[in-house]
Amino acid sequence: MGGKRMTDKAIFLAAAVYQAVEQYKNNGRCVTPRGFRLAKVLGSRQNPYAGMILQSKSTVILVFRGTETISELLADTDTAQVAFPYMSSGGRVHRGFARTYGRSIRAQVLAHLRGVSPGKEIWIAGHSLGGAIATLCALDVAVNTRFNDPLLLTFGSPKVGNAAFAAAFSRHIRRSVRIVNSSDLVPVLPPSLKGAEYSHVKGLYRIRFNRSTIMSNHTIRNYYEVLSGNDSEYTLRLKQQSPGFGPD
Repeated sequence: MGGKRMTDKAIFLAAAVYQAVEQYKNNGRCVTPRGFRLAKVLGSRQNPYAGMILQSKSTVILVFRGTETISELLADTDTAQVAFPYMSSGGRVHRGFARTYGRSIRAQVLAHLRGVSPGKEIWIAGHSLGGAIATLCALDVAVNTRFNDPLLLTFGSPKVGNAAFAAAFSRHIRRSVRIVNSSDLVPVLPPSLKGAEYSHVKGLYRIRFNRSTIMSNHTIRNYYEVLSGNDSEYTLRLKQQSPGFGPD
């Protein structure tokens, strides 16, 4: 994955994504890690509490949760492709993911970043549908803002676009980690069909756990649990410094 620092970032960002889910389930209430503040809630009426922006003195984190609403489930199944609309020669992407990002999230993200000082680090993370949104967002941010070197880290993300999109992504995104459980079915989706071929973006990092159900092999809680075992000392310190931030 790139050593201890990236391992610890993966644990931290898995906890942040877990809090994005908690924010949705608890009508906006969530736990922020020490040193960060909740700078912005992301979403719309159709996609409430789709994610959030956490901000510290040095870092801005864009975090996106997975599927929770009927409209998001319908977006997941809208596997036709459209041109990636935010750059030329960006290939083609999943229509449902592109519409969710474009209609509910993009304007809020770009407006916030316009007010962020250029020296700050940008980290972008998401799980499941949120991983797909994070992937679209990372390329958009890299191409269309002054923050041209974001870090992207996803958990259990489905495929987002075709080979041309994956190639455009590789040209512009230097730091990408795509964490996948070998028993998770979501990263296999969507299948390639005539007129809609799908390829994963770069950065695969495979972990292995096999629980009792399809969903338990996919939850961000279980991704966090397995990743936290890679550095139990850091995980303990994170829990002590930011109680309630990660899953119990």
